[in-house]
Amino acid sequence: MYAISTAWNAWRALSGDDIVSEVTQLGFVNVELSFSLPVHLFTDIKDSVKAGRIRVVSLHNFCPLPVISPRGDTTPDMFLVSSPDEGERERAVRFTKQTIDAAHDIGAQCVVLHLGRVDHQDDGKVLSRLLEEGKSGSLRYRFLKARCTARRERCKKKYLDQVLKSLDELNGYAMQRGVLIGVETRYYIREIPSFREVGIILDTFKKGNIHYWHDIGHAQFKENLGVDVHEAYFKAYGDRMIGMHIHDIVRSDDHRAPLCGTLNYRKFKQYVRPDMVKVFEMHHPATADEVRRGYEFFRESICPE
Repeated sequence: MYAISTAWNAWRALSGDDIVSEVTQLGFVNVELSFSLPVHLFTDIKDSVKAGRIRVVSLHNFCPLPVISPRGDTTPDMFLVSSPDEGERERAVRFTKQTIDAAHDIGAQCVVLHLGRVDHQDDGKVLSRLLEEGKSGSLRYRFLKARCTARRERCKKKYLDQVLKSLDELNGYAMQRGVLIGVETRYYIREIPSFREVGIILDTFKKGNIHYWHDIGHAQFKENLGVDVHEAYFKAYGDRMIGMHIHDIVRSDDHRAPLCGTLNYRKFKQYVRPDMVKVFEMHHPATADEVRRGYEFFRESICPE
């Protein structure tokens, strides 16, 4: 089951019809509705679903965009389920429930969820810059990575507790609505979940609707940083993986079209199941030709349809 995220073209679309027409011309019949999608575009796409032009397989929280967003923030982290501020955490849960409702109403089987972060003095962006400069073997890089990891470990408990509290409420709601939740691999070291925390979450909700959503670019970035081993995610959590985001990466620069970066997809071919939702999540400036080439490569060489 292949799909494409509206993150690729929704930002330049005037209507949902524009989005649907462009992706169907590439051969896609399934889409993921990305975060920050305005209500009017969501409504347009819902009409296309009713007309049989497209099918929505997943929604990326928050979707559609909540009417209230702080400081103009339209990212998946505008409200954090990890926040120690109980008011913010409750807003994050409430708006996530709205995404679950939207998924149910439009016929999507799952919601992709960010779980927030551990707030501490962070060196993540400095590490990314040093990686881009080819200095990941330097003494400074090793020191900053160790300091960032240690700070996160020291500060994480209250944030992870809030995540588990939020997921407990969301799991029950998702079960009532018949929607699965996929907790996504994150990018920066301070974000939740870490590799080990994926296992804690899955074990906590092993009889529920909480599953794992693999982001192939984010996991590769963690390997590029020297923090995790990409393949370990598949080996440890593949049996609870309901979907993945597919894109390419060069060092820290991700969300490129497949085959436009350095990622060796064949290395992970054995783990990509036909029943898994596989969403191409490219961002600007990926071109239609690049998207089409990556889609054809996956269909022919990784997991044939």
